[in-house]
Amino acid sequence: MPEFFPRSILVTTDLSPAAAVAYPAARSLAVAYDAVVTVLTCIDVSVHLGESSSGLEMPLVYLPAAVEAAKARTEEELREHLLQHFPGMPAKHAVTEAARPVHHTIVEHIHRSDAELVVIASHGRTGISRALLGSVAEHVARHSHVPTLIIPSGKAE
Repeated sequence: MPEFFPRSILVTTDLSPAAAVAYPAARSLAVAYDAVVTVLTCIDVSVHLGESSSGLEMPLVYLPAAVEAAKARTEEELREHLLQHFPGMPAKHAVTEAARPVHHTIVEHIHRSDAELVVIASHGRTGISRALLGSVAEHVARHSHVPTLIIPSGKAE
């Protein structure tokens, strides 16, 4: 079996404490392999149905200015995450718009990037919440063309 030395590690986050459990593993692997870490988060810009004042369901579409403001806030939060969780390391951040389910957007990002390893936390949903919300980590692991390390979040939430 050939040896594996990832030079670029992608770690995904929804900026929650449960997702942050993936950071120590990504940091340790980056130090061990002298790799660059990129922390990715997605902003949901998909069309949703919402109730109008008349009681009818109407599509809710995000205005470009609102999306840009959300991106700016998210980038600032990601920079804070990098300073806190990856101090002194070659780490970058990426924010991408998710007009489709987040797991599709993450897989598309992986295919476009130079990532050689993905580290993602599993929120550990089971039962009906998993059936309704799905498992982003599982989908990413199944559809990524690079190795994917899933870190269980345990009781982090």
